Amino acid sequence: MELINIDYKGLSFDKKIILAVGQFDGLHVAHLEIIKKTIENANINKCNSAIMTFDPHPDYFLNKREKLGYITPLDKKISLLESLGIDYLIVIKFDQNLCSMSFQDFEKNILNKLNIIKIVAGFDFRYGYKGLGNVDTLKKQYEIDVIDEIKYNGVKLGSNLIRDFLEQGNVKEVYKLLGRYYSIKGIVETGNKIGQTLGIRTANITLKDDYYILKTGVYGVYIDVRGKEYVGVCNIGNNPTLNYSERRKLEVHIFDFDQDIYNVEIIVKFVYYLREEKKFDSKEKLILEVNKDIQNVKNKLVKR
Repeated sequence: MELINIDYKGLSFDKKIILAVGQFDGLHVAHLEIIKKTIENANINKCNSAIMTFDPHPDYFLNKREKLGYITPLDKKISLLESLGIDYLIVIKFDQNLCSMSFQDFEKNILNKLNIIKIVAGFDFRYGYKGLGNVDTLKKQYEIDVIDEIKYNGVKLGSNLIRDFLEQGNVKEVYKLLGRYYSIKGIVETGNKIGQTLGIRTANITLKDDYYILKTGVYGVYIDVRGKEYVGVCNIGNNPTLNYSERRKLEVHIFDFDQDIYNVEIIVKFVYYLREEKKFDSKEKLILEVNKDIQNVKNKLVKR
């Protein structure tokens, strides 16, 4: 897959494409329907498939909601789209000029610079100043496939629903909506080695602002290390019992693992929520509870 990261003024593209356009924050199962239809159309028309998205998220730029990160940060989005077989990813810088551009000028200055055979978009896609452009205005100039609304338990399946579940710690539901585990990637840092004093070695990651906020607490997880998957237990929080931290941390204990992985990138996949983070009266009570957590996960999760 070729990545085209550009502002709209420098956009120029001659190859015939089927274009899917949208923010694709979650890359959830409804988004996957759009991508599937895009690739199908590209195969039928013997041309390339392309995704157009925007960075930063327009909602953050316009202060429509608090900047709490992304369900799928851009680097993860790039790797997922590549694995799905998309030929081109066009990332347009979202700035004040784009924000104030009418939908007619969006078509003129952006879409018309592409050799579009067909556009694929969700039923609620909007573009241009105040979102006045929509799939109906697109139909006046382009051939378009519209993906109808998909519901989950009677509610629109979308990124807002996934964000709600993440804030609740309901990662089992998130898995159903994403079609994959919600995951956080990071570099293992040298910590204060508190875990070793408890007899429970942990890998520590500083939580980046790129990732959408996840409920504090203890989770059963899978961990990818150097291309191999392990089982473990993870705590996200402030360490209220020992070594309290103002900034939330991610600590993960990897089962049956004794490698030195400082400065190594790992991926933590959240499978289920065990309990809330607690402040214990003593170190001994903390150790007892953590060992219960470990046994809980060992009983429920197995190596795949």
